[in-house]
Amino acid sequence: MSRGVRIEPGCWRPEGPYEQIAWVHLPWPDAGFVMLDFPEAVFSDQGLLFLSHDSACFKQLWPNLPQADWQPVKSGICFERRLPNRLVYGGSLVAASDRRVDLRLWARNEDEIAIGSLKLQVCVYLPKAPPLAARTMDNKWVHVAGRGWMRYPEALASGLRRGRYRLGWRSGLPAADEPLMATESADGTRFVITEWGEATYSLVGNPDHPCMHADPSLPELEPGGSAEISGRLYFHEGPLEEFYRTYKSRRS
Repeated sequence: MSRGVRIEPGCWRPEGPYEQIAWVHLPWPDAGFVMLDFPEAVFSDQGLLFLSHDSACFKQLWPNLPQADWQPVKSGICFERRLPNRLVYGGSLVAASDRRVDLRLWARNEDEIAIGSLKLQVCVYLPKAPPLAARTMDNKWVHVAGRGWMRYPEALASGLRRGRYRLGWRSGLPAADEPLMATESADGTRFVITEWGEATYSLVGNPDHPCMHADPSLPELEPGGSAEISGRLYFHEGPLEEFYRTYKSRRS
């Protein structure tokens, strides 16, 4: 039984009003919701421009940024944020169907200095979705050329270099040939899958902080330059290979 997805502004850490959290309610009864940290982080050649939370490992250039409120759009929400270095960025989440959310992120450089090495972290946080909230990487899947779908730990341990999408935090083994990161439900019948198409740079997750990432990159932004990327969040019931056949047919 499906009831469609629902998107709303959310929160994760009340002490961080600058976080950009969206709640995406899953289309299955009693399945809960995932939190999108959208984005969680913006890295660049100038340093860590934005981080949605405090971290002992990473220091952002401008902590305690003001809140950037979500604004309603048809079937979803959007936001815009301005940083002190005159980088303006924003994004939107829109329910495209009862099984898909369309994602968009964009950035514009209003400074006189180019900004490069732009890599973003977009966290799909799972603890509030009980069927998907297991603290493990064994329920995460990636697609590897010649092997098909592989559990993330198996793909990482394989040493295979058969793709362009890396397994790791903004780096790692180029093993995946598709920009897809999937999480399997405890009963093996349902999946949440995320991607940023060709803008995807790396695929990763954290078993102690159950989440998955398909993290994108942006091209260098010259003064006055801008870029936009599109992603998706899918909700599939049935075999993962069935989803993949549909995914491939829509791209051909």
